[in-house]
Amino acid sequence: MKTIKTSIFGLCLLALALALHPQQEVKMVITEGMPAISFALPKFTVAQSPAQAEADEIYQVLSDDLKFSRIFQLLPASYYDYVQKIDPKNILFRDWESVQANILFVGEVSEAAGGDVIFERNLYDVKSKRPILNGKRYQAKKTDIR
Repeated sequence: MKTIKTSIFGLCLLALALALHPQQEVKMVITEGMPAISFALPKFTVAQSPAQAEADEIYQVLSDDLKFSRIFQLLPASYYDYVQKIDPKNILFRDWESVQANILFVGEVSEAAGGDVIFERNLYDVKSKRPILNGKRYQAKKTDIR
C-alpha cells in the first residue's frame, strides 16, 4: 500500500515538474514578404460643388483604410501630376501604367434630391485595362458617410 502511495506521489511530482518546465524561446526572422500592390487613388470627380466636402471625407477614409491594410501602396500625390485629369467615362490606362499603378480606383460623388450623397466607384486592373469591381453605387445621408 505504501509503495502505491509513493508511486502516485512520484507521478504527481513528475507531472508537476513537467508542467512547470519553462518553454523554449522561439525566434523567427522574416526576410522576405509580399511586395505591396501599387494603388492609384486620384481625387474623386464631383458632379456638384456642394458635395465637395463629402467627396474629400470619403477620399480620406478610403485612403486611410488602404494605408492601414499594409497590402496596398498608394502612389505618391506628385505622380498624379503626370497623368491627365481622370475622366470616369474615358480612362487612359497607358498614363496610369506610366506611373506604375497596378490598380486604379475611380470615384464620383454627387448630391441627390433630399440632400443625400451618392458615391459611385469603379476599380480597374491597369495592366489588363479591365474592371475588377464594376460600377457600384452607394447612397447615404450626409451624416452617415463615415
